[in-house]
Amino acid sequence: MDGVLVIDKPAGPTSHDVVAAIRPFVRPARVGHTGTLDPAATGALALCIGAATRLARFLAGEVKRYSGEITLGATTDTYDGSGRVMDRAPIDGITRKMVAEAAASFLGTSHQAPPPWSAKKVAGKRAYHLARRGEPAALAPCAVRIDRFDILGLEEGRASFEVVCSGGTYVRSLAHDIGRRLGCGAHLAALRRSSTGAFGVGDALSLEAAVQAGAAGSLSAHVLPLESLDLGIGTARLTERGASLASAGRVVEASDLEGTPDLVPGSFLRLLACDGSVLGVAEVSEVGRPSLQPRIILSREVS
Repeated sequence: MDGVLVIDKPAGPTSHDVVAAIRPFVRPARVGHTGTLDPAATGALALCIGAATRLARFLAGEVKRYSGEITLGATTDTYDGSGRVMDRAPIDGITRKMVAEAAASFLGTSHQAPPPWSAKKVAGKRAYHLARRGEPAALAPCAVRIDRFDILGLEEGRASFEVVCSGGTYVRSLAHDIGRRLGCGAHLAALRRSSTGAFGVGDALSLEAAVQAGAAGSLSAHVLPLESLDLGIGTARLTERGASLASAGRVVEASDLEGTPDLVPGSFLRLLACDGSVLGVAEVSEVGRPSLQPRIILSREVS
């Protein structure tokens, strides 16, 4: 069973819990997710199964889409509603326009500090483990990109929003930073991920339904096959000789390609065999003339 299973994660379980719930139904194939969702968050969680786990870096997707709510007037240690309230401030006079202007100030590329309670590692330990012991660590800011951050409404101190951002962005940190910008404090009250990369909730199965399908032996019917996956890179179809070379991990010359794909040195291409099956991913190199150096060979994957 090779491909991607998209789960509409409910609030409560961690992303690891979801993987653990599905694992018994796909053994001996490996399974992992392409990007963590906080336990309180819901929405699209893409699980790579079997050979697809080798492609996770290409399947994670650069763009994430979320909707949710921010509570103004209270700061928490986790930056969301699960944490301890650290400070409160009045929100009288704060308007939707003011919140929207604060949100707009985060558009573009910037460096964001992850929440102290996060899965980031500090000296080999998860930040949330340190925070639980009362030893929260200052985490180094990471480059993120916010493409859209729309405030849809403001009612009784709760601002509804939609955000489109790069992978690695902490929406909890966005909520916290909006509170600082407004001077009243804030935290994330609710979050739903509508899509991660090419995978959205429209492709998703509820966790309960996935477990039921697994128990009935029909889970494979809901797995998106390798051939249908959008890796976000170009494609090169190989001749029979080229496919043989690639499967052995050997360099593939331009003469072993069907058609004329754009061979840009340093870029990656999905490799297809003559029958359309996915062989793996190669990097375009140029030593004398353009060629393809296989980097991921799925034919060597043992599920």
